[in-house]
Amino acid sequence: METTPELTIKELLIARNAIASGREGVELPNGYLNFELALAILDGCRDAIIMADAHNPNTLIEKLATATRALALLQSGVAAASVQAARARLETTIAALRT
Repeated sequence: METTPELTIKELLIARNAIASGREGVELPNGYLNFELALAILDGCRDAIIMADAHNPNTLIEKLATATRALALLQSGVAAASVQAARARLETTIAALRT
């Protein structure tokens, strides 16, 4: 049976896939970094969870909420739909952890 951190990391990977798949086949404006920054935010959140060995749901919620707020800054241009999908996934995960 998977632990809460393992399930949370799986959800982060699903959110990451939303960003990565949104980037595929898209003509990116010169210097547009929203996809790369969004991926870095999700990777950083995953790394923080792994490094903290976070088994406390409140710690997981805090890290996911921080990532969600950071992603909100990148919710524009061609990455908007992908970032919104990733944020929705994280918000659903946060809600599940609160129950």
